[in-house]
Amino acid sequence: MNFVFKLLSFFCITFFVLYLMNFFYEKKAKDIYIDKPSFIISCKGLNFDYLVGGSSRVENNFNTACFDSVCHLNGFNIGYSGSAMCQNYLTLYLFLKNGNKTKNYLQQVEDRFLINPKVFTYPFQDYFFMPYIGDSIVDECYKHCVPSYKFFIWKNIPFLKYMEFKNYYALNNLIKITKVDSGLIKSKGYSKLKMKHKKNFPLKSYERSSLEESVDSINIFYLDKIKELCKENNINFIIYSSPIYKESYLGYKPKNLHNALLNYVSVNKIQYFDFMTDEKYSGSDFFLDETHLNAEGTDVFTKQLADTIKNYLQK
Repeated sequence: MNFVFKLLSFFCITFFVLYLMNFFYEKKAKDIYIDKPSFIISCKGLNFDYLVGGSSRVENNFNTACFDSVCHLNGFNIGYSGSAMCQNYLTLYLFLKNGNKTKNYLQQVEDRFLINPKVFTYPFQDYFFMPYIGDSIVDECYKHCVPSYKFFIWKNIPFLKYMEFKNYYALNNLIKITKVDSGLIKSKGYSKLKMKHKKNFPLKSYERSSLEESVDSINIFYLDKIKELCKENNINFIIYSSPIYKESYLGYKPKNLHNALLNYVSVNKIQYFDFMTDEKYSGSDFFLDETHLNAEGTDVFTKQLADTIKNYLQK
């Protein structure tokens, strides 16, 4: 009996300590700057004419200041590397929930976003949103994107989620005074790529493939969620595809993926601007690698995109 009492006391004390640590981490983690995603979802009371979201093909390939100068608007680039459509949805959702506003939202898409995101190394960067578990929308995304047992543990056992990602949520990150990277603010979320070409790009030749890849519904599902979120907040919703190096795209391009994207656009009557195979980018001069523009290419494309869609934007 004494042993049972001691064991029960141990678990109660441990749970209480974990609860206190979780309370401290949760409060601090929502208000500190660790990197770009933490900054975006912790912003409060900001007002922009437009936001643009997506993966590195937005963060590195959309020059916000350049777009602003053409359209005479004030925007911010909330794209970040490796983010799948579910993360784009959650990032925009939490940004708006914090009282921030925008009149327009631009979402970068491409054919490959229609394949199963699990083929990528880390399809859902769950650690960015840990402090917001408990919000019904955030919880639904976790249920959709991570194993059920993991979500159950993260939600119901205090602090374990922060222990699992102790490198990102290191104690020194939470207790030190953090400042937002001044370059991030100055560049309005755009991260300029400094190399002209990556090593071994372009290849001498790209193999042609006749294989078809199955269309996965999850990214379409979250693109729909973004569209509905914009509608609920009276935000003009636009999607676009930035250029891809033509030789590699033609070698890879499964027609069924592109057709599925075009069908989605047609059925939902969405404003879509496709530059994936624009002839202006037929050579390699504007590319860092097969899927990313270099700094010169980014400036050329941003101006082209701005000129093309400026009359479709809410002012």
